[in-house]
Amino acid sequence: MDLAEAYLEHIHIFVRSRDSELRNLRTFLDNWFQYDKGKPFLNNNCRPIWFNKPDPVKYKDALLRMHFVSEDARRVIDGGLQEHLVKDHAVPVKVIGKILMDDKTITSASLQERLCTIYRLGVITKSEDLKLNAAGLRQKMPSDWRIGDDVFARYVRVGIVSHSNESC
Repeated sequence: MDLAEAYLEHIHIFVRSRDSELRNLRTFLDNWFQYDKGKPFLNNNCRPIWFNKPDPVKYKDALLRMHFVSEDARRVIDGGLQEHLVKDHAVPVKVIGKILMDDKTITSASLQERLCTIYRLGVITKSEDLKLNAAGLRQKMPSDWRIGDDVFARYVRVGIVSHSNESC
């Protein structure tokens, strides 16, 4: 079993435990994704990079491989705009946790397939992040959003435009 598979199993155990401490789920999800994807999401010691304050020069390759990169974030990465970047879960971890915990039939085998439809990372600017917060979409999806709808609906709702990469 490799580390990505181990973190997938951690996620499954977490979901079955019905633990409400989502900080642990965030760690398991991010580690699963990063070990699954490998470089450039791992540092030179093969440990996950957290992207708390993503440096557009140092982490350019990883940032451009995330699922959603806003046009403004792309300008920051390319050096044409000076602004802080934010790594964002397109479907907030709180929502992912609820989706997974509400699925009473989820198995270890079906978990990765489910995550490949709802776990998406976005790179947005700090000002775009503030737009999400002002719209009440910091930790939730738009009220009319349903599983199967566009996972980038929060961004669309507040007018954040991007180029997206749909691969899991």
